[in-house]
Amino acid sequence: MHSDQRTLQSIELPDNFATALRELTTDGEPPATLADAVEAFDRLWDLAGTEVAVEDMFQSELTRHTVDLGHRVEHVPCVLDALIVAIVVESEPVEIRSKQPDDETTIQLTVTDDEVEVEPSSAVFTFGVAETDVREPDPSVLEGTDSVVMDSCSYINAFRDPAAYERWEDQLIDANAMRMSPETLTAVAERAAEDWVVVKSQ
Repeated sequence: MHSDQRTLQSIELPDNFATALRELTTDGEPPATLADAVEAFDRLWDLAGTEVAVEDMFQSELTRHTVDLGHRVEHVPCVLDALIVAIVVESEPVEIRSKQPDDETTIQLTVTDDEVEVEPSSAVFTFGVAETDVREPDPSVLEGTDSVVMDSCSYINAFRDPAAYERWEDQLIDANAMRMSPETLTAVAERAAEDWVVVKSQ
């Protein structure tokens, strides 16, 4: 599975989303493209001196996002984390199940070395962050992944179709989000797996 990373460079961020990302990642200028946004998170991890291992993503409590690794099922904070895990672990295929935030609808992703299959095929994804005045994280005291989980993971979700996403977005308070295709989310996950100091599970 190798997506076209040029996709991230060609997708411009909405102004309000870019501003929120700037505050979350403490950058001087708002990121202009999705590629810039991923690089901003890279710098956040570097500044915090935090190494994110696969095991750090696994949650002891149930979440809406699961990764079936064949010999065990793990819960993770968001669907992007699930994709990152599927990319870096040496297991194939990996089944991901992600429930919409507003009901019990489940979107399923099957990840192999060659592709990501999504069911239903109409599914879309979102990337989002909390408003800047809700919480201002200090990377110098960032512990593990807590800050990003609080400010971003709640807004990275799967939806059965664009209409379901739009209903959710209309109800957002104190947060900004943008819609993504499965291909775009996969490109973000591949870049994150490579650059966010994510190490393979032993």
